[in-house]
Amino acid sequence: VARGRWVHTMAVKHPDINYLGLEIRTGLVAGANAVRDRDQLRNLHYLYANANVSFANIVRGVPDGSVHLVCFQFSDPWFKTRHAKRRMVQEPLVRQVADALHAGRGRCYMATDVGTLAVEMRDLFDQCQDFERDEGLAWTSDGWLRDNPFGVPTEREIAVTSDPHSKVYRAMFRVRAREA
Repeated sequence: VARGRWVHTMAVKHPDINYLGLEIRTGLVAGANAVRDRDQLRNLHYLYANANVSFANIVRGVPDGSVHLVCFQFSDPWFKTRHAKRRMVQEPLVRQVADALHAGRGRCYMATDVGTLAVEMRDLFDQCQDFERDEGLAWTSDGWLRDNPFGVPTEREIAVTSDPHSKVYRAMFRVRAREA
């Protein structure tokens, strides 16, 4: 979430959709909820949480089919191998996201500016039998989305794309239908 501006903008653009932003830093959560309250957005909430620890509990009480999109945007500053155990996008969380999205045949989006981390994250989704790449979007020959599918950049994306030598790696996955 960081400061929560992306999800705030999405909530304003789509007032008929509920949004939840997760952030591990309490001060940023408090600040984002204050801005939400100031703007009187009833379809947005920010929550202090470590997704690896809390995601399954957060979505447990949500009715099947009501989670349609999960986004991991510039979520892992832990790009060094020695910090791999701290990364957010790991196999157990990918499975939990698939379980949360399956009833609504939802999608999962990821974006980062760290190439090695991007490949690792994309590979985790590619290796999960519940996900497939969303082929309805434009992909590059090296397996990344050409553009931001939402038309709303995050603060980090704006900073990265302002440098012509930097790149944002994006991918969108759709949950496959499960056998009955």
